[in-house]
Formats: sequence, C-alpha cells, structure tokens
Amino acid sequence: MSIIINRYDLIPTAEDLPREFDEAVANALKSAPADSLDGDALGTLPETDSDVVGADFMRDLLESGGGLGERAEDDADSDFDLNDFDVALGEMIERLNSRAAKENLVMVRSDIFEDAGYIGVVCGVSRPETGKYYILGSDAHGRFPVVGFIFSPDTYRLAARANAKLEGFDFYGAHIDGDWQFTAADGALLQYAKFDTTSRLFSRNYGLLESGYMLQKRAVLVGCGSVGSHVALELARSGVGKFVLTDTD
Repeated sequence: MSIIINRYDLIPTAEDLPREFDEAVANALKSAPADSLDGDALGTLPETDSDVVGADFMRDLLESGGGLGERAEDDADSDFDLNDFDVALGEMIERLNSRAAKENLVMVRSDIFEDAGYIGVVCGVSRPETGKYYILGSDAHGRFPVVGFIFSPDTYRLAARANAKLEGFDFYGAHIDGDWQFTAADGALLQYAKFDTTSRLFSRNYGLLESGYMLQKRAVLVGCGSVGSHVALELARSGVGKFVLTDTD
C-alpha cells in the first residue's frame, strides 16, 4: 500500500516556502494510517548482475549444444533443451531492452550535489520515458522548470516507509548519512551521478587553456557579422566567459 500526496493540495508552496512545504509533507505522512507504513525506512537498489547470471546460463547451454538445434535433436544423449534456451534468450533480451529503455538515473549538477543541507525545489529536465532526470539548478523562477524536490532526511525517511507517490514532481530526494537518495514519482528508486557543466564542456582544453582561467577573460568584438559572429562562437567554445559585442545593426 502506498500514500499519494499532491503537492498542489498543500498550502505552503514548494517554490517559495520550501521548509514549510517539507514540514507539511511530513505531517501528511505522519497522519497516514499505520497499515500503510512498512518496516524499512529506506529501500535499496536492485542488484545489477542479473544479466551476468543470464549470460552464464546461456553459455552453459551453448557449450552443451545451444544454437545447434538439429545436432541436439539428433543426439539422443544430449541433455540440451531448446525450450530452455529460448526462454533464457527471451529473458535476457527483455532485461537488456528494459535497461536500455529506462536507466532510472538522476544527473546532479556539482554545486547542488555538494550542498548537503539544501531543502527545496530542483529544476531541470525530466525524461520519465527513459528514466533519466537532470538537475540543472534550484531557481524556481529561472529558465528551467521545477522537476523535483529535496526533502529533509526525516521527511524522506517517512516517504520511503510509506512508499509515497508525490504528484506534481517527477522525483524527490534527500541527503542522508553522507549519501544521496532519490525516488521517482512512481516510487521507483533512482541511482544518481554528479556532473560539472564547465569542466565537461571545456574538457578538451585541459593542458592548453584551463577553463577556470578562461572564464574570467573578456573579449571585445566590434562587428558581429559573418566574421565577428564566428569569432565570438569559437572564443566561447574555447572557454572565454565574458563578451562585449558591438554592431551597427
């Protein structure tokens, strides 16, 4: 049994009063029926070696004649079962397709990742159909839409115990005991990874032009036509962080 909470049913807004919103969610979870809570405070991600098991099983079948159906049928002493092979192959393909289709991964920008005490909305891009979510900022009124919420550890534990489904967000998370935990809106546990937009964008410049140094430099361009615009673009790709662009048009 799970608890469904709609963020828009709560009076404190997540964007403007994040800590009050966190408390309101906690109170809603505490008032839930006792039989809706399970004993585990936090879930664990499923094991990821199922494909290895499937591969070992298929290797054994192949060594005993798998893939050579006519030979197996002609050999009366063979214990190879073609049906077992078909089932194993089908299960492996299904697992691989499922993993390719849904990665269940949250990509967290480095500055947010390192802010262990943060509570509030996170903004970015969500791709629920592929299970990938990108946290690109925390400004609810910025360029990216709100996609999730970072709770306090206590509220997240309550949500995990209740298998809560939080409508209005694509996922929610918390920093607990030195590690991040994330859960999708449907209750599925998510893995996470940190990324640094600056270092990745200019990673090819390492050893030539360090990104931290170039970001502080300013380029002044007079004329933004076919030549000036191209120069500005190449300078930006090289890591220059500031521009003064002038043009008569």
